Amino acid sequence: MNPLPALMLAVFALAPPAQAPPYVTVLEGATASVPSPAAEPDKWLLAFVDVKTTGLVPGYHEMIDVGIVMTDLEGKAIDYLLLRIQPKHPERTSPGARAVNAFDPERWEKLGALAPEAAVDRIVSFHRAVARDRHVLMVAFNSQFDAAFLDQLFRGANRSWREIYHYFVLDLPSMTRRQRRAARNPPRSD
Repeated sequence: MNPLPALMLAVFALAPPAQAPPYVTVLEGATASVPSPAAEPDKWLLAFVDVKTTGLVPGYHEMIDVGIVMTDLEGKAIDYLLLRIQPKHPERTSPGARAVNAFDPERWEKLGALAPEAAVDRIVSFHRAVARDRHVLMVAFNSQFDAAFLDQLFRGANRSWREIYHYFVLDLPSMTRRQRRAARNPPRSD
């Protein structure tokens, strides 16, 4: 019999419990008593988010731009934020990303790009000033991509993007497909 598994269990039993980082603990109790947007639309906003990056792999590549347009549920613009972010590893920029977004570290510096931690602070400040006590749903064209890069940006500052966004994220292509289907197949009035 191999004693290694029993030894490993004994070591883990003696080890102190790991302290969860803030980007995990912020979710605890996050959905308690949150009204639905349909039931209380005045308590909700939408944040249309678009990010530009140095490549396609979150955690290796980095955000270099973020644009956020905050609206009510009807889509009426309330405020917006556009930030340039100076990545910590510009040498990782993929040729494809450079071709699409024209990223150049010197140019970004001249344009006043923020350090990633400062960008997180600005994003959170913007959300708190605009949303105040309202809940915010993130909306994006490629929501999984944008959310993954936001997650990495915030984790780098030991924070969570869930501080500002509800855990549901809306994907624009999915929303428009449903609207187009509904327009093609209106309900019958028999």
